Amino acid sequence: YVRGRAVFLLAHLGPQGLAKVEQQLKHSDPMIRIAAFRALRRANHRVLEHTRTLATDSSPAVRREAAIALRDVPFDGARDILLTLAKGYDGKDRAYLEAWGTGATGKEAQVYAALAATAPGRDAAKWPASYANLIWRLTPKGAESAFAARATASSLPERDRVAAVTALGFIESKEVSNALLDLAQKTNG
Repeated sequence: YVRGRAVFLLAHLGPQGLAKVEQQLKHSDPMIRIAAFRALRRANHRVLEHTRTLATDSSPAVRREAAIALRDVPFDGARDILLTLAKGYDGKDRAYLEAWGTGATGKEAQVYAALAATAPGRDAAKWPASYANLIWRLTPKGAESAFAARATASSLPERDRVAAVTALGFIESKEVSNALLDLAQKTNG
């Protein structure tokens, strides 16, 4: 705690203090790296540059901080970093998924289009959990058919099919209405 407070104070002590805080971004303790990054964000010092570096950090907690820092960054500046962070998602860490989704806020459709270019296949029912969860978190327009395919895929566990239906419920489009009606008819028939 004391060490973290010192890092925050250093960030407000001019160029020399900022240089010392930047050195802490390489500290062996991920909590110190997080404190240093937060201090640099608060001081608005080379945030995007540090975010880009931390997107490949060994600690998921540090990468979560990098993701959150992208929330108000326009898509052009955040694109490559969000894609890098997406590659670091293991498919299980819900906090990581939410942090990444926060970083993608306001640019979901653009992030989806960029992710679609790296899709692990066209068959949405065969997507690995890591990729499917990222798309689920975005719930972008354009993913209606993918979610509908996942919702009806008997090869997927029920929780994955329910998640796909839930995602459909968060997309506002006529295509979703039709997809949900089709799903209801198939399951009740």
